[in-house]
Amino acid sequence: MVTKLHQHNIQVVAGGVESMATMPLLWQAQLNFVQGNHIGKPASSLVFEFLKDFTLALH
Repeated sequence: MVTKLHQHNIQVVAGGVESMATMPLLWQAQLNFVQGNHIGKPASSLVFEFLKDFTLALH
């Protein structure tokens, strides 16, 4: 799935990353970004920007 998304110039993020042990697997899968409590605790305000909004559907 990641390869297909990359072919359409869509970057991929994994949410809910709670363990450093999963990081090598995510990088091997060529994900672009990760987020979760292992990386940093949730902030009280939204402190990030989205590059583009996409709606994805599985067929």
